Amino acid sequence: MGGGDLNLKKSWHPQTMKNIERVWKAEQKHEAECKKIEELQKELKDERAREEITRFAQEAGSIKDEYLLGRSIDKQITDQYEEPESGPSAETGLLPGSIFNPTTPASNLDLAAKIREDPLFEIRKREEEKKREVLSNPVKMKKIKEMLRQNLDKRDKKKKRKKEKKEKQRKEDKERRKEKKHKRRSSSSGSDEEDEKKHRSPLADITSPRLPPITQGAVRGAAPDHLPGTTGTVSSTLLPHTEAKGRLSPELPAYRQSGTTDRGTLCPSKTSQGSRKKLSADELERKRREMMDQAKQREEDRENNVRRYKKQDEQEKQREQNAKHDRHAGFIHNMKLESAASSSVEDRSIMSYNGGAVMAMRGKNCVAIAADRRFGIQAQMVTTDFQKIFPMGEKLYIGLAGLATDVQTVSQRLKFRLNLYELKEGRQIKPKTFMSMVSNLLYERRFGPYYIEPVIAGLDPKTSEPFICSLDLIGCPMVTEDFVVSGTCSEQMYGMCESLWEPDMEPEDLFETISQAMLNAVDRDAVSGMGVVVHVIEKDKITTRTLKARMD
Repeated sequence: MGGGDLNLKKSWHPQTMKNIERVWKAEQKHEAECKKIEELQKELKDERAREEITRFAQEAGSIKDEYLLGRSIDKQITDQYEEPESGPSAETGLLPGSIFNPTTPASNLDLAAKIREDPLFEIRKREEEKKREVLSNPVKMKKIKEMLRQNLDKRDKKKKRKKEKKEKQRKEDKERRKEKKHKRRSSSSGSDEEDEKKHRSPLADITSPRLPPITQGAVRGAAPDHLPGTTGTVSSTLLPHTEAKGRLSPELPAYRQSGTTDRGTLCPSKTSQGSRKKLSADELERKRREMMDQAKQREEDRENNVRRYKKQDEQEKQREQNAKHDRHAGFIHNMKLESAASSSVEDRSIMSYNGGAVMAMRGKNCVAIAADRRFGIQAQMVTTDFQKIFPMGEKLYIGLAGLATDVQTVSQRLKFRLNLYELKEGRQIKPKTFMSMVSNLLYERRFGPYYIEPVIAGLDPKTSEPFICSLDLIGCPMVTEDFVVSGTCSEQMYGMCESLWEPDMEPEDLFETISQAMLNAVDRDAVSGMGVVVHVIEKDKITTRTLKARMD
């Protein structure tokens, strides 16, 4: 019999593990509830404290919303030091029953102040004004409708092209399936015909006109193989004994009996009756002589062609030998060698492939930009009226020097972005903002850059402040107060500008200075020139002049 404390075996005893666990869980639950109650009480106390502070601040004249919305504190201070109104009013409490009214601020005034000074509300208000301006402007609405119509047309054209492509693909697949099916049928029919020809070949040899007639008495004493459905016999001496048994029986359906005659010969079908007649000995001899004559003629033609080709090769070699000894023959090659030996890496740069020069100068409340008019392929001239300066606003111009294809591409992309900017903002772009736009466009293509060096010149649309700058291939800007240059003759232009430019020049002096500097610089460069175009931008007008230069 087992011993031990019998009380521990009772379910109600406090020392059992089950009861100890139950008590521990109840204590943990009670502690959690106490902590929760304390946190709630603390939150209520903090909330009451905040309410008291807010009420105290409102009574003192400071409102939290006004502080957060950025109202000036001077007004609050002046309001505090103003003398209170004397006389019966609700604030002084002299009106009958005013002591029972709660002292709350005027909610309508506070709401109006919040609406008036809320920055988000101001932004939304400006957006609504812009929308109203766009909707009330028929020109902008027409542009927007045109853009939407173009987008819809492009989308419809794209869908139509996809549909036509699918239809064409479906037709091609259908034709391909038909062709495959036809090929399979033709291959199967061709194989059947080949099998039939193979089966017919033994009897065709038998019925050949060059063989002797097949009769019952062809061979005496031989055991004939009787053909089913015929009264005649075929001799086994015409074919080997092993072939006579295996070849004759399958080809019997291809032949028919010409009738039950006494001779009992096996005749071919109607299709085989038109076989060739046997040629006579004279005809064979004549054909043989013709073939021999044709062979001799072809052999003679081949020998003549070989002799002619050899003669042509010898003449070509002789001309090459004469060209080598001619003193005027290799002058182009020598010129190429001299050019490659004397030219630098800069001369062979892609930036100087088409040539060009652009310059901008700053004066007193005015700017000027000039460019040459030549377009060529290295030393070869193509045209003398190539545009390198493009208007980007009423008082904003950009000059592009570099590869001609990139000049046209960048000008079109900038015009597109400028139109989007004006349509969205509803105002003219500033020169500095336009510089950032050009810099972003060039930096986007930094790993495959546009081979151009832009020059920007213009006046601020509001302040009319002059602005000039230049950028490199990846869009790094350089803003100056005197002049900027770009192109193949940059060194010559720098020298002329350093010696001629002066600060605060009037428009006429600025035009004379930039014209002399540009003309003297392009005259010293082989891939630029052929005239100069100058734009002088002033506050109230823009003057454009074309200058003549050396045309060689």
